[in-house]
Amino acid sequence: MPAENLILDADQMLSIMTFAIGKAAVMDLPGHLKLVMEFTSQEVQGGKVGQALFTVRAAVENLAENVSLASSSKFGLRSISKENMRQRFLQTFGMAV
Repeated sequence: MPAENLILDADQMLSIMTFAIGKAAVMDLPGHLKLVMEFTSQEVQGGKVGQALFTVRAAVENLAENVSLASSSKFGLRSISKENMRQRFLQTFGMAV
C-alpha cells in the first residue's frame, strides 16, 4: 500500500505517540504539556493543534499508567491500586486528575 493512502485511526496514533514519547524520554514532559495547555487559546485547542496536544497528553497519561503498573508489580506493591498510582503520578507533574 502506498504511503499516501495510509490512514491511521486514533487508537493507532495513540499507540505510536506513546511509543515515541516513551523512547524520547523527555524530562518533565507532563509539566511542559501543562504549560502549553494553559497558554494556548481555546480556538487553537479546538483545532488540529488541539487534537495533537490531546493525543500527546493521552500518550503521557498512558505511559503514567504503564509505569505505575510496572512499578507496583516490580516492587510487590499490589495493595496500591492502579488508579491511585496514576493519580499520584499526574498530581506530581501538576496534571489534572
